[in-house]
Amino acid sequence: MSLNCNEINLILKELDLTDNYIQDIIQPSYDVIVFHVYKKGTPKTILICTAQKPVRINETKRKITKNNKPLRFMEFLKSHIKGCRIGSCEQIGLERVIKMILYRQNPDNLEDNIIFNLYIKLWNNAANIILCDKNDLILETMF
Repeated sequence: MSLNCNEINLILKELDLTDNYIQDIIQPSYDVIVFHVYKKGTPKTILICTAQKPVRINETKRKITKNNKPLRFMEFLKSHIKGCRIGSCEQIGLERVIKMILYRQNPDNLEDNIIFNLYIKLWNNAANIILCDKNDLILETMF
C-alpha cells in the first residue's frame, strides 16, 4: 500500500531534511536507495523504497549493506550529489511527489552554487527517483 499525501507530509516533517548534508549514498538493490545524511552532529539514514507494493520513505536504524556490484544509479548520484546540502525537501502540492533542492558551491566560482532537483515519485505502480539540473532537465532516473 502506498503512502497518501498527508502521510508523506508527516514523514517529511519528522525527517526534517532541510540543511542536511548528503554524506553517502548506497543502493542495496535495484528498487531501494539509501541516503546517509548529517546535520548539526546528528547522522540519519534515510531509506527510499520504490518497489511495487512497499513504496516508502523513512528513517532507519538498521545497517544497510552495499550491493556486491555497484549499481548505475547509485554511482551517478554519488558523482553528482554526494556532499550536497539539502536546501529544501517538500511534497509538491497534494501529489505524492517529493522535491529536494540540492546544492553545493562551485569550486571554480565560489559565488555560484551548483543546483540539482531530486524528485521522488511515491506512486505505487510507478515509483521513481529522478535527478534533474536546476532547469529540470533530466540527468538520470532510477527506472
